[in-house]
Parts: sequence; structure tokens; C-alpha cells
Amino acid sequence: MDFLSTGEKIKRARIYKGLTLKQLCEDDISISRMSCIENGKVKADKWVLELVAKRLDLDLEYLLCDDITQLNNSIDKYIQKKVLTESEADEIKEYLEYSLSKEYEDISAKLMHILFINYTNIREFKKAKDLLNEYSNIYESNKESKRLYYEDLALYFTVRKNFADAITYYNMLLDFLLKDGIEKNNELYIKNATALAICNYRVGHIEKSREIIKDIFSIQGIDLNSKCLGEAQGILAILALLEGNSEEFERNYTYYKEKIDCNSYNWKRINSLIIDAFLKCGKYEEAQKLTEESIEQVNKEDKIGYIELLLFIINVYNANGCIESVKEYCELSLELAINKNNMFFIERSYYFKAELSKNERNDMQWEMYMNLATDLLLKFGTYEEKRERYLEMADLYHYLDDTNEALKYLSFAIKEVDNLY
Repeated sequence: MDFLSTGEKIKRARIYKGLTLKQLCEDDISISRMSCIENGKVKADKWVLELVAKRLDLDLEYLLCDDITQLNNSIDKYIQKKVLTESEADEIKEYLEYSLSKEYEDISAKLMHILFINYTNIREFKKAKDLLNEYSNIYESNKESKRLYYEDLALYFTVRKNFADAITYYNMLLDFLLKDGIEKNNELYIKNATALAICNYRVGHIEKSREIIKDIFSIQGIDLNSKCLGEAQGILAILALLEGNSEEFERNYTYYKEKIDCNSYNWKRINSLIIDAFLKCGKYEEAQKLTEESIEQVNKEDKIGYIELLLFIINVYNANGCIESVKEYCELSLELAINKNNMFFIERSYYFKAELSKNERNDMQWEMYMNLATDLLLKFGTYEEKRERYLEMADLYHYLDDTNEALKYLSFAIKEVDNLY
């Protein structure tokens, strides 16, 4: 990486040619102003750059393209990419380091967003977490950066299943969008309000979830045919299903299927929640049918999205005591996760293999897969996740009548409680 400001380019070329400031400026450029240009204190006028380029035998475009222009070009190149290659991520890290050193806060915030959302999307949580302190120091540089920060943190905590913190950031984001003017943030507001409703549903705040969705449909001037309402309609379908209101369920579910983007993260989440609702209502055949449809519809070229859907579905069946129904998906998710070399997905897959083995009364495999999953979780898990896992390990060894191991993991869990506070 060779980022140089316009002033640095001029100074480097001037010294290379053996010219003094006075010789470069001659009689038509102020020496003091040129000194300020070289030191980055003022921006050079174009006519000055034209003269300097001619005297130093430089391309004018080279001088016009300063470090800020190069950084902004990089932002334009990567801002829409949800997932970066490893080399692209390394490139952005270099740009970010340089931008921070120059105290370009607006640019740094955008580069941070690109890098943070990439790590979140590929579930590299340790790398994302390592950015949080610096991100929190620069996000208030402008309105757009503040919005991106709230949105990024809300998604990060959602995929970590830390729904309480996700709710906090979604509320901050929605307040920001309301103050900024909902008429120009209509679809963005609906999208994130729906995500907030899902998080509330996940923590058992059913009525709050319903209230949020109702508020969405009461937005003045809302286009009821908008595709972004599909996700909200999916939540209404789930609530109607759990209440036994078949007519309301069918109406909302039909709308949801017509409008939802089958490549979106929320499609995977909502479909898995509908499957969960079917299972809770004893509608096993309907759950199986939607499971098969979801697997058929998901974009299998998007390996991360494919694995995530599998794990969402496995989790739902496991929570409803019928993980054996998706045994083949447990095998498939592990195979895909290993091929992708993704630590988070491998850990989740090992964990569900352990749950399957436990259900099958295969104690040896239960212990083996739980240990494999735990070894990985300790590398990226939060204190709370580690504490819960240690308690599960203690239960495992208590069941296996291994008192020493059970006590060891209980002591580990107690230490993690200390870390929490």
C-alpha cells in the first residue's frame, strides 16, 4: 500500500528533482502556501497543481488523486459487498490502519463498517469483537456512520443470539431513523423494525412483537404492496398460527411467501420460526413440508447461507425434542462447515451432533462431540456462552457418573460468572 497525500507526492517529487520550495514556486506561487500544501494543512487549487505538475514532470491526474480519493475509491468498490475475500479483507485492514493514523474519521468509520459487517456475515466473531472498541470511538463522525454503527451492532448481537443487546441497538437505530425523517428512511425503518419484532419474539415478548408489527402497518403513506413488508407479514403468520387462527395464518403466510426474498437472512430466520410454530402446534407434517421446501429453495452456492439455514432448522427440531428427524442435516451441516473451514459453523454442527448422540443414548459419541464443540467455543464464545457450556459439560459428566469432571466444569462455570461481573 502506498497512500500519499497530494502534498506528500509534491514534496517527494520536488526533493527527488533537487528543487527548493523557492525554485518550485518561482514568482507565481506563494512559498508559505506551498509549504502548507506539502504538509497537508491546506488543499491545493487546481491551477497550482497544473503548474506544479508541469515543473515536476508529473501527471496532473496523479496529483489530483490524493490519499483521500484513493480511500474513497476503495470504499465505493467494497461498500456493497457482504462478504470479502481474505485478501480483500486484508486490504481494507491496511486502509483502515492508514486512515486511523491520519485521523480521517468519516473514512475510517466507513472502512470499519465494511470490515465489521464482513466478519459478522462470515461469523468470524472474534475478529469482529476485536474491532468493537475502535468502532465505538469513531462512529459518531457523521449521521451515516452513526446509522451504520447501530445497524451493524444490532445484526452482530442478533447472529450471536444476544437478543437483549440486539433489541437495544435496534431501538437506538429506529429512534435515529425517526428523528432523521421516516419518509426518507421508509424501507430501512420497516426492515429493522421487523428485525426488532423478531428479537422480541425470540425472548418471549410476544405482545411487544405484535405491537411493533402493528406500528409498521400504521406508518403514514406506507405502500402495502412493498416487498419489505413480507417479513413483517411472516411474523403475523407465526403469531396467528400459535393462536390457532387458521384464516389469519393463511392470509399472512400467503403474502409472506409472495414477497419474501429467499436469499435474505430474515427469510431463513422466519421460515425456521414458522417450522418451530408448526411443531409447537403438533403440525408435524406441515413442519416437514416447509423444511423440505426451505432446503430446496435456499441458494446452495451461498455456502454460508446454506449452512446457516441447516443449523436454524436443526436447532428448531432439537428444541422441540425431535432432532432425529433431521439427522441427515446434522451430517450435511458438519460436512459443509468443515469444507468452508468456518469455526463457528463447525462448533454448532459438533454441538448438534452431540445432541443427536445424546438422544440416541450413544454416550461415547455424546462426550466426544461435546468436547470437540467446547474446544472451539472457547476460542470465540462470550463469557455467558462459555458459562452455559461449562454447565452443560458438568451435566454431561454428572450423567456419566464422572464426579471429578463434573466438579471441574462447575468450577469453570463459577469463574465465568466472575468474569461477567
